[in-house]
Amino acid sequence: MNILIPIIIVILISVILWGWSTVLRRIPLNDYGMENVERVLKLESDEYRTQVLQRGWMTNKEWNKLQKKHQATLDQKAN
Repeated sequence: MNILIPIIIVILISVILWGWSTVLRRIPLNDYGMENVERVLKLESDEYRTQVLQRGWMTNKEWNKLQKKHQATLDQKAN
């Protein structure tokens, strides 16, 4: 029982840090590269594009979702 409490604390801290990094942390669009952001947002709805550009940030989860959805568009830059 004595070892169980520290293990639970470590697990809770890990989950909180993961949640902060992927879901809650607001990252400026410039950190993702404005060219990439604009290229991907052109493929999204006008409402969503306006919303993201007005607030000026995305979470890692949002960016990863857009990357997966529009991977071919991002690959065009590499070619």
